[in-house]
Amino acid sequence: MKIALCDDDLRYRTQLFDLMNEYISSIPDEDIHFSIYDSAEELLNAVEKTGHFDIYILDIIMDGMNGIDLGLKLRALGKNGKIIYLTNSIEFALDAFKVRAYHYILKPIKKDEFFSVLDETTNIIASHNDKSLLVKTKEGTVKLKHDSILYAELCRRVITYHLVNGTDVDSITIRTPFSVAVRDLTQDNRFVLCGTSLLVNLHHITSIENDMITFKNTYKLYLSKNSCRKIRSVWYDFWFNKEVL
Repeated sequence: MKIALCDDDLRYRTQLFDLMNEYISSIPDEDIHFSIYDSAEELLNAVEKTGHFDIYILDIIMDGMNGIDLGLKLRALGKNGKIIYLTNSIEFALDAFKVRAYHYILKPIKKDEFFSVLDETTNIIASHNDKSLLVKTKEGTVKLKHDSILYAELCRRVITYHLVNGTDVDSITIRTPFSVAVRDLTQDNRFVLCGTSLLVNLHHITSIENDMITFKNTYKLYLSKNSCRKIRSVWYDFWFNKEVL
């Protein structure tokens, strides 16, 4: 698991460095690596060169690009890592909602709180990464990670799973109702049924307009205004109640 920390204050960078080393030492069986950056620009450069991080711990108030704008940049790049903000107050809660922030840690940073937030966040990521679905296809059984699925739709008794990487997987002809066939996914709070033949992954949605859903890979799904309105309500609730604490 990769963690990025970004704060332009040397005192807090030093504290974060010490806390992260202590945290990693306390769980030697876990494979955790971290990097520390002193500006939003430096972190963005690292992301563009080496790829995404699973967790971003960002100071909100920084010189140059602030933490909220940094979060928006990361989301625009399609980076869905958990964002945890370091802040002196929670007045930025509504702004943080825009970037789907997962948590706040108030300064001055307390070790017990910091470790507790890390435990919660890493456990959720590990749990989500482990969830998979077995799909029977004409060629054989395919294992799909929940996180790899943008949405699934039923057409002529065949379920097509549209994936993050741009490919599709078609099931064999199903004999049960769609809601039963995708029951394993609906037990994951990232997924929501829309009508009787569509299931979407809320985690991968980046915007919802009147008649269109856009996913993180810029794929667009056109639906009725009523369907978009219903999904938008659930999407807001998902991020606000599950991701912004």
